[in-house]
Amino acid sequence: MSYAIEIEGLRKVYSKRGRADVVAVEDLNLNVSRGQVFGFLGANGAGKTTTIKMACGLVSPASGRVRLNGFDVQRQRSQAMRQIGAVLEGTRNVYWRLTAWQNLVYFGRLKGTPHANSGTPNACCVSWICGIGATTWSIRFARNAAEGRHRLRPCGRSALN
Repeated sequence: MSYAIEIEGLRKVYSKRGRADVVAVEDLNLNVSRGQVFGFLGANGAGKTTTIKMACGLVSPASGRVRLNGFDVQRQRSQAMRQIGAVLEGTRNVYWRLTAWQNLVYFGRLKGTPHANSGTPNACCVSWICGIGATTWSIRFARNAAEGRHRLRPCGRSALN
């Protein structure tokens, strides 16, 4: 069976001079089927964010492999990155001087999303905006959004796949 996400023997160790090595992820194996929604739960320091960063190609693993729809993140980075969208913590996930809609078009172009060059995000983004009742909100500038709406913009960006 082919999985959307395949993680085999993933390991990440952080080293600092004069300090003991910290193993953030140890021998992680995970398969996620196509169409399945999942999340990581665990205590602080359990390796959740490190695992997501390795899956997104932001951090290199010490060993192991991550494949996204069959594309190896380390060896086929460009193709693998077109397969994933992720929302990491923090507020630097959008451009504050753009509206939500403009952010989706901009990041869609960066990812090579179909129809992004026409100024239209893909159907998934459109249905996401409509589904949360954000059609009016989507034309407001990010810097003017209420805190709850701030958190929605990166989620829309992650739906660009």
